[in-house]
Amino acid sequence: MNKSYALGAVFVVAILLGAIGLVLMAPEKDTGEGITVVDMVGREVTVPEKVDRIVCIGAGSLRFITYLEGTDKVVGVEDHEVKTGPTDIGGRTYRAAHPELAELPTIGPIHKGDDELIIKANPQVIFKSSYEAGDCDDLQNKLGIPVVALTNQVDLGPNIELFYKQIRLIGEVLDKDDRAEDLISNTKKTITDLEDRVKDIPEAEKLRVYVGGISYSGAHGIDSTSCKYPPFDFLNANNVITVGMMKNKTVGQIDIEILPELNPQVMFIDWGGYELCKNDYVQYKASLDDIDAVKNGELYGVLQYNWYATNYDSLLANCYYVGTVLFPEEFADVDPEQKTDEIYEFWVGASIYDEVVKNCGGGFEKVSLA
Repeated sequence: MNKSYALGAVFVVAILLGAIGLVLMAPEKDTGEGITVVDMVGREVTVPEKVDRIVCIGAGSLRFITYLEGTDKVVGVEDHEVKTGPTDIGGRTYRAAHPELAELPTIGPIHKGDDELIIKANPQVIFKSSYEAGDCDDLQNKLGIPVVALTNQVDLGPNIELFYKQIRLIGEVLDKDDRAEDLISNTKKTITDLEDRVKDIPEAEKLRVYVGGISYSGAHGIDSTSCKYPPFDFLNANNVITVGMMKNKTVGQIDIEILPELNPQVMFIDWGGYELCKNDYVQYKASLDDIDAVKNGELYGVLQYNWYATNYDSLLANCYYVGTVLFPEEFADVDPEQKTDEIYEFWVGASIYDEVVKNCGGGFEKVSLA
């Protein structure tokens, strides 16, 4: 080998080694600039293409993340999520199904969190239940972390399309689009199944029904009801409470004195308000005893579905139990407890009916107000 050739070879090798060194020393670049989504209050938010670390603030946000099978990405929770007592967990099915959430660091108090603790958790995205775009903008600007607004103005009734939109939004952020579509498909299939079972029942054969004890912003008694209770709506039941009685609310309180006039033949009591319903019975016993459902012992407990916003899985489970009570022939193939565990398994990943019953004080059974 001649001298000039050898020097050239050394020169080439040196250049190659230097290039390799520069590549190894360079900081890792993002694979992309992120994706932009439109959240539930209409804000455009840019989030990383790959999201592995999130926190949730406000009623319902962590529940939806659980529905989308995203709990492995949660790096901190609100204070109340780390409490482990039965009455602390209550009807929050996502929390009952995922005890590991209690082991995570706290990000501050319920509904709002704490800025310093959120930063310490180091999330890539914050999901926040909010009605105001300004609140989310303020938090995002203050912390320098993308804030995706969710909303509780969704339901399985008039606002079901918003419910589906919210599921798809979270699916897009967490790269869980397939799970989002599975959730939507399963929800539609469930509603269709309920409606199909009762579609041929004549109106004249339907009993008058009422639900009391529904929780909202805390527990309430027998006067707390709904004109759009999904188990009644999907089963096209004869709800004695009409929209006109509710003053433009779907859930609220009526004058307890009109219940005997409405005279429901079957009453369902949400376990969230059961003890307060018993208190109401003591106070209004004379008038409530005139109601057919009370006289004939046609009182049934249903799962508390409002606990830190709506637990949609429990609400769907209630539909099947109500169906077995009101339309036993059409629901003869349904074991309510088994069906509930199937629903919980799909929605939150665990069969937790027994635990929910323990946490809330009761399940699917006849009850007494005395």
